[in-house]
Amino acid sequence: MSRIVIEKRHALDVEEARRRIVPVIEETARTYGLDVTWEDGRCFFTGPATGHVNVSEESVRLDARLGFAALFFRSAIERQVRESLEKALSDQEDDRDPSA
Repeated sequence: MSRIVIEKRHALDVEEARRRIVPVIEETARTYGLDVTWEDGRCFFTGPATGHVNVSEESVRLDARLGFAALFFRSAIERQVRESLEKALSDQEDDRDPSA
């Protein structure tokens, strides 16, 4: 098994960070055929990959173990998840054009 660990720091409160990543988790689960459950604010997933997502005051951390079939797509999976988390947790104010 191969492991993917992604930690994205953020400046949001826990509830806002969680609210922003739920759509990312749901889309990723649909794309890769994962079953997702939430327990005490922590997301657990099983399927072609198993692991969890933890949201803290400082960061969102994904820890996943890929099954054999998912190993062939490890780079693409890691890139997609990293980009999705980055976009979801980015400061929306910073994305505005200051000249507008």
